[in-house]
Amino acid sequence: MEFKVFEKLVAQIIEAGEKDLAAAQLGIDLINFVENYHVISSVLLIEYYGQEGAEWVEWYLYEKMNNPELTAHDADGNEICHNLKSLWETAEDCRKSETFKGVDLEPEMTDEERIAILKSIFGGGDT
Repeated sequence: MEFKVFEKLVAQIIEAGEKDLAAAQLGIDLINFVENYHVISSVLLIEYYGQEGAEWVEWYLYEKMNNPELTAHDADGNEICHNLKSLWETAEDCRKSETFKGVDLEPEMTDEERIAILKSIFGGGDT
């Protein structure tokens, strides 16, 4: 992902969070309306940058931005994620990593598996 696209994405996530917070401070609960959008952005981040890259983005957005003194370091002790450009570089490195792992969706259960679970819950009788 180009940096300018990443920058726009992060800006939109921040803006959405600020709007959610402003509504909550006014006593307006939007969680049922906006939760799916938060899940969508999270899933897309994981799919593109992998679990580790998405976790760095979330750390930056929800930890570092609220506490600018926080620092993060790579395995060699170099500071990472100290600004938006550094965050992007770290996420890109995660995407290119040999250990990259995208979204791991659990496979849907078969009807037979659902019936077996229901039987175990309700005593194994015919349903």
